[in-house]
Amino acid sequence: MKRVGIALGLALAGILIFISNRHAPHASPLRMPAADRTLVVSSEADAGPGSLRDAILAADRDPLRSRIVLNVKRIAIESALPTLINPQGIVIDGAEDGSVIDASRQAQGSALQIKSPRSVLRRVKILHAHDRALTVMATGVELESLEVSDCHTGITLVSGADGVTIRRSLFERDGTAITGDAPLRNLVISGSTFRENTKAGIWFVGSARPAADDTLSRSNSDVNVSDNSFEKNEVGIVLGNRPAVIQKSRFRNDKASSILVLSGSATIVDNDVREAVGSAISVTGGTAVRISHNMLADNPDVGIMIRDSGAVIENNTLERNGYGIVAITGKGSPDIVIRDNTLSKTAVDAITVIGGSPVLARNQALGSRSAGVRILDLVQSGSQIKTTPQLEANILKGNAIDSPQTGVYKTADTVQP
Repeated sequence: MKRVGIALGLALAGILIFISNRHAPHASPLRMPAADRTLVVSSEADAGPGSLRDAILAADRDPLRSRIVLNVKRIAIESALPTLINPQGIVIDGAEDGSVIDASRQAQGSALQIKSPRSVLRRVKILHAHDRALTVMATGVELESLEVSDCHTGITLVSGADGVTIRRSLFERDGTAITGDAPLRNLVISGSTFRENTKAGIWFVGSARPAADDTLSRSNSDVNVSDNSFEKNEVGIVLGNRPAVIQKSRFRNDKASSILVLSGSATIVDNDVREAVGSAISVTGGTAVRISHNMLADNPDVGIMIRDSGAVIENNTLERNGYGIVAITGKGSPDIVIRDNTLSKTAVDAITVIGGSPVLARNQALGSRSAGVRILDLVQSGSQIKTTPQLEANILKGNAIDSPQTGVYKTADTVQP
């Protein structure tokens, strides 16, 4: 009887310990984490057993996070693949040397859509999409080692695609490689190559934000573009009302501008920009734009063009450009600060300021074929805006004209006498 009592006591103690642990505020569940389910694609067919289409449908129904492994080289799809919708996320891994999704037979729509948070797409090549190669509409998606080529649009990011990362990928001969017009947060594009895209490598243009929202975004930029290569695109990057940091990237032979800011804020720092046919960096209607520590060389038109924008241009090196820095400030536009830049061997003027009261401090203009600094009053719509720059400790040496030159600049809408 005594033994039975002891046994009952131990059992009761065990139950009390279990209940206590279960309801303790910091107790950890006593269960092992569930493993991802792996689905293998073994057929190159558009549909049927072993196909990618069937694997996505199975992964979407899976209560766990699923992984799809492509053991095929090329899949020619006839229509859009099923959308990834598993709320636990889906991982798609191509073969080690890449698996191709050929969308040339698909008439319209995205070849693949990702609506599954924290999904991963690796080592996949999407080619010949007549519309969009990939649409992302979920948070935390990772895209790595992709190739998107010969598509009308490469990757489209829509509302809700926050925290997306795009790494070590190639975008070649698309219309626009990566685009989005919705406000996005914490988008990272790094280590990728954008080559011969006929509209733009990256295009993020949307409607204006409320002022408070824009102020917040200046410290938490929508887009971080770093360590990328842009070659022979129509335009490398186009931004409008989408705060961004563009840094440590290389631009070569873009057919128009390399970086074009149409409005909003941006930080452009530590890039190497050469041989753009149009203005290498062009900003119109920008707010809180910072252009710093960039190398701009051998751009036959203009190195940096700023118009009607609040901007700080500092510590840049400009060599052998057509014009160096051109700043145009209309009536009521914010002023511009141009300081600590070095401009050498400019084909025309090193620094040209038109309208407003920009600050020019501690710049060096060396060996330009025309004026080191040219100051022009702005004549616009029949009225003349006096240009009154603040000049401080600039060095003008070895230029065709070393003293600041003055004159008048008439815009196209000015009625000629």
